[in-house]
Amino acid sequence: MPFTSTTALLALLFGGCDSGRADTEPPEADADGDGWTVGEGDCDDGNADVYPGAPETCNDIDDDCDGTTDEDAVDAPTVYEDADDDGYGNPTTAIEACEYPLGYVLNDGDC
Repeated sequence: MPFTSTTALLALLFGGCDSGRADTEPPEADADGDGWTVGEGDCDDGNADVYPGAPETCNDIDDDCDGTTDEDAVDAPTVYEDADDDGYGNPTTAIEACEYPLGYVLNDGDC
């Protein structure tokens, strides 16, 4: 049988072309469209705001998929130590935290 363009086309359609891929599985989908798949580390592929390296916010969610919630949150308030429990904090002893410890207040007006 002579080699024809039809023969070449059939060879391509039925395995005559090696794609170079070792697997035949389709690529994993990114369900929430955030650019990360579960296989790449997305810990909640149903929430586009959650992915590795995402900014952490005060929301009780592990936004950046590192196993910890609300650490170094971009929206954490600054709170001040109120050592004398008068409701006014010391402006020189400030921390930023979503949930601040007992003895800290939002007011920095202690004199």
